[in-house]
Amino acid sequence: MFIYELNQKYLLLALRESGLKKEEEHEGVVMSVTPPLHDHFALVKAVYEVVDPKSITQTYKLFHHKQYWDVLFDQIPGTPVVSHPEIEVHLFKRKKQLFVTKKIWETTDDLNARKNQARPWPHPTTLDPVLAKALLNIASPKKTFLDPMCGAGGILLEACLLGLQTTGIDLYAPMIGRAKENLAHYNCNATLLIKDFREHQGCYDAVVTDLPYGRSSKTSGENLFAELLAKKFANKQIIITNKPFRNLTKDIIEIPMHKSLTRYVHFFV
Repeated sequence: MFIYELNQKYLLLALRESGLKKEEEHEGVVMSVTPPLHDHFALVKAVYEVVDPKSITQTYKLFHHKQYWDVLFDQIPGTPVVSHPEIEVHLFKRKKQLFVTKKIWETTDDLNARKNQARPWPHPTTLDPVLAKALLNIASPKKTFLDPMCGAGGILLEACLLGLQTTGIDLYAPMIGRAKENLAHYNCNATLLIKDFREHQGCYDAVVTDLPYGRSSKTSGENLFAELLAKKFANKQIIITNKPFRNLTKDIIEIPMHKSLTRYVHFFV
């Protein structure tokens, strides 16, 4: 049995990224028989394996539920330490049942180092790296990836860091220049094209893109959306907009960003 600790702010996306079921979730913690799918989650904070206390023979540090420490110390043959333990022992209580676990995975990716403000060319509408990485994990391209309206390259950056062969398209040369500098800042490379995606031909494992809106777009969101789908760049596509287009898909997750912006993530996967 495994216990997943999820990002509660983006819980629905976290469940989708991890492949877990909403019915199993309680306060951001999910119990599942499924082991981790990979080691590059964005919205899974940590994964724990339920163990028999008697199997813990290493040095360990105990976390949570201090009222159970005395009982567990008698059951665990290992040596408790304050720092540098061989394993971390975490306790979870659900439905009056106490689970003893050892942490088997936690994220080491410092996504804050890639926040919009940390880049050479920040952009006010760029997608948070946590969301960008999670959506790429959901789309799960095996090798090739396209962002046909890449802007300053926020999604491209996460795709490159996942080791994908990445292509970015934007109609505006200054945006491609900014994407190039942002990628270079993190020692990443991508194929960057100054063109209208409607003139592009190609087939990719997946598309993830955040449609431009407001002053960033001269074409209505629905028209762009429909034209992008018509290109059939990939069988798996995730398209983000500032309005829901339920006539194109019912599979939508709403993500409030702040008072003046809500993003709608449309899934075709």
